[in-house]
Amino acid sequence: MAYTNQDVESKAREMLGYSPLAESGRVLRSVCDSAAAELESRLRAGVKSSDIEELFVSAAGVLAISLYLELEYIPDEKIDSFTAGDLSVKLREGTKAQSAATLRKRAESMLSAYLDCGGFEFTGVAG
Repeated sequence: MAYTNQDVESKAREMLGYSPLAESGRVLRSVCDSAAAELESRLRAGVKSSDIEELFVSAAGVLAISLYLELEYIPDEKIDSFTAGDLSVKLREGTKAQSAATLRKRAESMLSAYLDCGGFEFTGVAG
């Protein structure tokens, strides 16, 4: 069974530890859709998200939280920390951008074996 964007949203809400309502909830839904689409577009040829569904949904959830943080929709007083597998992030005043960047790297590393170039490539190597 292939994942749905609702699966990614549920995973992100689970990792957040609370469920944003109203406008914040719509923003989270949108960034979940964007995160899944971004990762789908970066999968290596021959790799299907359905082949690595659980890992893909988790990575997309982490990336969605990163995007959500970048939009600054998580109030500081709501979250002191959250854990997703081996990943643990504690948000403090002024560190949202740094936390978002760390989460993006973690999401990419979770799928590094399945992404095109895994964030690394040689360019202009002299021979």
